[in-house]
Amino acid sequence: MTKPEDYYSWFRSEQMSLCQLYLQSDSVYHIVALLGEKGICQFRDLNQSSNSFQRKYVAEIRRCAEMERKIVFFEKEMERDGVSDVKKFDHHDDDRQQQQQPIDIPSMKDLSQLEQRLEKLEHDLLNENKTQLQMKHRLLSLTEYKEILRKADQFFNEAQSDGPSANKSMLRRMSVVDPDLMRRFSMHMHQPNQPNQLNQIPLEPVIELATMTGSILASRFMSFERMLWRVSRGNILLKRIDVDELLEDPETGELQHKCLFILVCQGEKLRNTCQKICTGFHAKLYSCPEQRDERNSAHQRVLHDICDIQNVIARTNDHRKNLLVAIATNLQKWKTTIIKVKNTYETMNLFSNDVTGHCLIAECWIPSNQIAEARSILVQGQMMSNSLGPSILDHIPTIETPPTYNVSNKFTAGFQALVDSYGSCTYGEVNPAPYAIISFPFIFAVMFGDTGHGIIMALFALWMIIKEKQLKSVRNEIFSMFFAGRYTILLMGLFSIYTGAMYNDIFSKSVNLFGTAFHRDLDKFEELSNVTSASGHHLLHLVPDKHLDQDFRYYFGMDPVWQIASNKVQYTNTYKMKLSVILGVLQMFFGVILSVFNHCHYSEWISVWVEFIPQLVFLLAIFGYMNFMIFFKWFAYDSTRAGCAPSILITLINMFMFKMPDEKDPCYLKDEMFPGQFTIQSIFIILALLSVPIMLLIKPLYLLCRHHGAQKSTIIYDQNSFEMENSSHSNQNLEAGNVQQQQEMVSNSNGNHIITVEDNTSQRSEHEVKHVEHDGNNQGHAANATDEFSFGDVFINQTIHTIEYCLGSVSHTASYLRLWALSLAHAELSEVLWNMVMIQGFMEFKFQYGYLAGAVVMFFVFAFWAILTVVILIVMEGLSAFLHALRLHWVEFMSKFYHGAGYPFEPFDFRTKLDEL
Repeated sequence: MTKPEDYYSWFRSEQMSLCQLYLQSDSVYHIVALLGEKGICQFRDLNQSSNSFQRKYVAEIRRCAEMERKIVFFEKEMERDGVSDVKKFDHHDDDRQQQQQPIDIPSMKDLSQLEQRLEKLEHDLLNENKTQLQMKHRLLSLTEYKEILRKADQFFNEAQSDGPSANKSMLRRMSVVDPDLMRRFSMHMHQPNQPNQLNQIPLEPVIELATMTGSILASRFMSFERMLWRVSRGNILLKRIDVDELLEDPETGELQHKCLFILVCQGEKLRNTCQKICTGFHAKLYSCPEQRDERNSAHQRVLHDICDIQNVIARTNDHRKNLLVAIATNLQKWKTTIIKVKNTYETMNLFSNDVTGHCLIAECWIPSNQIAEARSILVQGQMMSNSLGPSILDHIPTIETPPTYNVSNKFTAGFQALVDSYGSCTYGEVNPAPYAIISFPFIFAVMFGDTGHGIIMALFALWMIIKEKQLKSVRNEIFSMFFAGRYTILLMGLFSIYTGAMYNDIFSKSVNLFGTAFHRDLDKFEELSNVTSASGHHLLHLVPDKHLDQDFRYYFGMDPVWQIASNKVQYTNTYKMKLSVILGVLQMFFGVILSVFNHCHYSEWISVWVEFIPQLVFLLAIFGYMNFMIFFKWFAYDSTRAGCAPSILITLINMFMFKMPDEKDPCYLKDEMFPGQFTIQSIFIILALLSVPIMLLIKPLYLLCRHHGAQKSTIIYDQNSFEMENSSHSNQNLEAGNVQQQQEMVSNSNGNHIITVEDNTSQRSEHEVKHVEHDGNNQGHAANATDEFSFGDVFINQTIHTIEYCLGSVSHTASYLRLWALSLAHAELSEVLWNMVMIQGFMEFKFQYGYLAGAVVMFFVFAFWAILTVVILIVMEGLSAFLHALRLHWVEFMSKFYHGAGYPFEPFDFRTKLDEL
């Protein structure tokens, strides 16, 4: 059963207590871990003078960080191989499940075993990666060597097949500059097959030619060729051979386009230079035999080696994948354990050591209603750790401002996040989130009101709620924002369905449920409007005085006949504009009402009389009266009296100018909406004007008088204390010559007197602390109200607030007209989209293509209309209405009572850390 305190915490933040913990060294780990499971303590840093490397548990945190590094390494390897981890744990189980399941606190022994296991798995995986990388490098080299042997065989066959003439034709296709080198290479290639002709050719001595073959990236070949040509001055032969297939890079796994080359140069010096250039361009060189038999045998060996390497790589991949699957089975469990242990030690680093070194001292903020649970956790942690010494929790009195803790669940969390985005509640301040659960989606729906669009929005939110467990693990940033506000979107959709029914608007069309209150016979309309609809029909100009059936009213929502009226926009504009003002004044009035609860909570009774009441009078005397006139005009002036209905705007202007209606006006006697209207309006204006100096002057003057009274009481108290101290010393001097017993009695009596004075002083100090704490809520939590009080600052601050409220009441009322503006824009845009897409599709395809072809084409027209409806009207217009509703709550509503100067309660909670996984 829900306690009354729980209801109280919904509308105001939880009461917080600053507590001090004395934790035994042998049980501190288990106690902190249990507190992390419950998430009820926000610890303070008692070692702010020490950096993170000078604290006690640095070594344990480093061990956890090293294990986290290994976990990240495993995840990268799993992602590279396409191995997915198991389903993530659900850290948001309800209280019943948490009570049934025992809390698993990892011990240091478990941490050491996990550390050894991760070390072994990392070593095995690194060995597998190393072996696999070596095999891939070997496979790449053999593949390139295979291509070189295959292409080089064709190259040397061309060079040796038909003698020098064939060599010349082949050399013309190579990158050659020196003709003399061409002739020598031709003879060099022809000599091995004709050894008997060496002595028969009277040529100059043959210079030995060097042949180099290798592979290089195709993107580097142009630079490589240019460098060789410049270094050798054109004295090389270079042939490029492209590899047909893409080769995988063993390091990155990317497919690369490589090409082979055959390089011929003369001289040992040029050969060494070319080798250095190849090394600089990361080109691999391979030895290629010139004899065909040797090349054939080498090609066969390479093919056999490639087959063996592929088998080894396949077995290595299988073993590696099995290893990763075994890791993935326990990966989430290991991550949870490491995160819990690491955060536990990081929290323990916030504690300080006592002088004995046997226990740790911690300070934390705890909700007052959970102190008993915290004490039970201390006992439970002592039993789990088998500690002999008890741990103690004490409450510390303080004047510091506690953190703000607003209780929320998954339904209210979205609305609480909207409020906290503006600023966390000041401690003890009224929480706007419970009221925003209703007001926010309703204000949104007034701007977004369309039944069809609301149904789509509600269905989308309902789908996210039904698929909540599956969608919780989605890590897309944009979708996560929608998912976090799924209940907010659901209420926005439901309220939009309601307001759309009130507007009788579904995809810009109206629904005729109860007939119409206007004449159904078109002959009774005296004239039709010249305006035509998108379908070509004339629109009706509705005049309620002439065409309205006085005996019938449309039961719910707007009469559907306005859908075919030429003056529809004029009628709906008047209705929605007045509705916006009414809703705005009501919401601001409610915000002012909530401010009195803050004044009462902080015991600011002077603010109740000189701020709350004048603000209420100012708002109701002007804008409350304006709302009254709107309702009165609706009830008192029907269609038969519309001609003499007074303008509310003109009435307000005359009200501020104390001006009576013109006697020459034919509706003069009818301009007074009720008897005594002018007198009542004058009284309201006088009350509104009188409330301004009351808000401006009374409170600063009251605080000044209280300050002077506090100073006088402080002076009188100091004089009395001084006189008592002097009389005490004089009594001691007069009785100094008495006997020892009398001296002891006097000493005791004086001691008792001093103790009494100290007790009174302590009681007064406690009273001053409470008084200063109360004044701190108004003047920035001052430590000494007497020294820091400044009448100038107080008066300027009160002046700013008074001007802000008076001007804000006018500007905020006008700001609520955005409800009318966005509602009009949404309705008009929806109507334009229907007329320009759907109606045009109906009209064109019906007459041009016939019914059958038109039905096929209308399928695509409807799809186009549906896409535009979702993208423009629901997503874009919905986002615009959402932002405007958010602004109306932040500025127009919450500014009346909400300061938002607090800081949030951020407890040490494992669930918060695990949600980041």
